[in-house]
Amino acid sequence: MSWVRACCWAAGAAALGTLLVVITVFRTAVTEDELHSYDYGRRVVFEGRFDRLTEADSAKLPVLALNALPERVAAWLGWRRSAVESLLAPLPLSSPARDYILAHLPIYAGRLVTLVFYLGLCALVFAWGAEVYGPSGTLGATVLAASVPTLLGHSALFSSDAAASCMILAAVYALARCLLDPSVERSVVAGVAGGLALLTKYSATALVPVALTMVVLRTLTAERLEPRARVFHGSLVAVVIAGLVALLVVSAGFAFQHPFTRLTEIACDSSALHGARGLLGGLPLPLPRDFLIGLDRVGSLSGATLPLGGAGEEGSSANPLVASLLRMPLPLFLLLLTRPWRWHRRYTDLVWLTPVAWVGVHLSLSPYSQIGLRSLLPAFPFLALLAAGSWDADRPRRWRQLASVLTVLAVVEAVWGCPRYLWYFGQP
Repeated sequence: MSWVRACCWAAGAAALGTLLVVITVFRTAVTEDELHSYDYGRRVVFEGRFDRLTEADSAKLPVLALNALPERVAAWLGWRRSAVESLLAPLPLSSPARDYILAHLPIYAGRLVTLVFYLGLCALVFAWGAEVYGPSGTLGATVLAASVPTLLGHSALFSSDAAASCMILAAVYALARCLLDPSVERSVVAGVAGGLALLTKYSATALVPVALTMVVLRTLTAERLEPRARVFHGSLVAVVIAGLVALLVVSAGFAFQHPFTRLTEIACDSSALHGARGLLGGLPLPLPRDFLIGLDRVGSLSGATLPLGGAGEEGSSANPLVASLLRMPLPLFLLLLTRPWRWHRRYTDLVWLTPVAWVGVHLSLSPYSQIGLRSLLPAFPFLALLAAGSWDADRPRRWRQLASVLTVLAVVEAVWGCPRYLWYFGQP
């Protein structure tokens, strides 16, 4: 397969995924969490406020302002209800469904913004795969990532889950390239990506231990001609520069409102920030106050969870590692089991495994974590990249053909499941 054909087929897979997401957008009812997300995003866009009025706003971050932008643009353009009705006319919707959508129009318009992150994730998977595999493997990784039911479902919501998965992938990708050949420019790019990831979801704070682990992996997998001490020093400096840039990006995301915060100024209900306050006292931290308040609230939550299959007041007893295997698309799971492991790409393989391992281990050690599909979502792009090793050129032809058949089955599964990708979905 040529690179031109691989690009065309990958674009086709992303286009099919886009169609499935759009169908899901208009065939599913508004969730309660989307209403809170809309309220928060609208406050940011129209009022420039980042405060959280209710407990439901605890995990909300400025990325939701992007989802609320269509309402502001529509107001600026002077669009009226009749114009929107004409746009909905070609869609195969019943009259009650069309009325429901019109009643919640800002949320449905905001859902379409999430498509940008879905397409961005597909593009990043293709770009990173192209640096490691040939055309067939790169195409396989893109098709697998584009057809993950969990990603398709969350890409159709007014939420930050798909955005977080895209930006976490971007941050790890940028940092992995930076550590291979550290420079100020690459460190800045990695820092910008990391800062944007922190503006999408608080779980992106996992990038801190992931980045440190990547420094160790880069040092241990250094070539013989590379002095490990020099590799370690250069990688560590690159991570520090990226971290400083990320802090600046986070402050910019909050419009530089209260860019320095003393932990003595907030409640510190979470055990992590309470312990940090005991160590740091009144030392000002280079993080916005509203960011730390939200981080504190999220860390202090220990109520109802969203486990796979039900909710419990005291957390889920199911092991998330097992739960993730149960919810993983079967073709992707089989490809991961049969992929070859090559010594020459050990650094990349280990980098892809690091976020996946962090998600599983972190959730297993946190009995009150939200063990839901959205918690597992950031791992799937990395799993798709790992599974693409099944198309290695030196593998027997029958194994590569089997991988292609499994990928087709993954696409069929994605199409067949539209629009009910998530268990809390409903129809308008």
